[in-house]
Amino acid sequence: MPTKETIKFFDYPKLLSPYKDYLRSELDKSLSDGIFVNGPSVNRFEKEFATYTGAKYAIGVSSGTDGLLAILMSLDLPKGSDVLVPSYTFIASSEAILVAGLNPIFVDNAPNSFHPSVKEFKQAWTENTKAVMFVHLFGETKSVKELNNFCKSRGVILFEDSAESFGSYYPEGGHSGTHSLAASFSFFPAKTLGCLGDGGMVITNDEETYKKIKMIRAHGSKKRYYHEMVGGNLRLDALQARFLTVLLNGASEKWLENRQYNAEYYFNNIKNPLVTLPHPTDTIDNHSWYLYTLIVEGRDELQKHLTENGIETFVYWPIPLHQQPVYLEMFGEQSLPECEKRCEEVLHIPISPHLSENELRTITTCINEFKK
Repeated sequence: MPTKETIKFFDYPKLLSPYKDYLRSELDKSLSDGIFVNGPSVNRFEKEFATYTGAKYAIGVSSGTDGLLAILMSLDLPKGSDVLVPSYTFIASSEAILVAGLNPIFVDNAPNSFHPSVKEFKQAWTENTKAVMFVHLFGETKSVKELNNFCKSRGVILFEDSAESFGSYYPEGGHSGTHSLAASFSFFPAKTLGCLGDGGMVITNDEETYKKIKMIRAHGSKKRYYHEMVGGNLRLDALQARFLTVLLNGASEKWLENRQYNAEYYFNNIKNPLVTLPHPTDTIDNHSWYLYTLIVEGRDELQKHLTENGIETFVYWPIPLHQQPVYLEMFGEQSLPECEKRCEEVLHIPISPHLSENELRTITTCINEFKK
């Protein structure tokens, strides 16, 4: 059933519309105080983010990617050490490893899953493995308890890429990113908590890691012009911290509730036998639903069908990392069949908080009408 207007996958202007006055007020305050780097607004947001997630420490950084880089730099691993990382994720996860002078080792997914299990990490293990990055995808936060225990038994550090899982919780409880040494979050605009540009946050319960990352983000210094370690310019802008504080306190819970409502709507109404839904409804409250991921027999045909009916969709991701052109020379023709299968069958449909009831109905009806 065609629509007159495109149903957007994500519409930030529409989402931010109720908060414009608050955001403009923060811009005015920033113009008045002239503090654009670090300062009270960053400190406040860090404290409030730490409280929200239940972490002891939070360090604002310039992006989720730079958060991963800062974590890796803080580990002081020998150059060329191996870091295990899923191949089914955004390139930032492996990119940060290479920029840090380390070697990514790609890990396959578990069967019928978006994530590896401990078994897949064990299969990818090398004698040179010094760290493991677990990536929580699409808002689905998996337990890392068993993996963390295994890493500790091998004297290896586990940390988490929680870029996509603000507002998500482990099955056993606790906010995403709090069950390992450290975790990085992204505030890219489309995330469940997004800023008006780029931004990120690292959380940790380890005081030494906290102190190191605070120095790393500011050129390796804790006192101006005295540099104690190698770092970079990885700071969160003070203005973005102001915006994020407004949205954390005034919008994030409503946005998460809307995402959960939209997910429930899809679970209750998508009935096409060619489409497998992403997650059982009995754990829906643990999931922030950053993305709603369909497994589809005839994925490309369904995407074309939805596009023709004015519904915007995306595929995250069409190519796994181990097959990306930039890595082929380094890692050869590695085969990770489960990961490759996900890339061929997933389709992401709109789930953003701005969707109306009529738009949800249109999307669902269009999916149910699809035939190969």
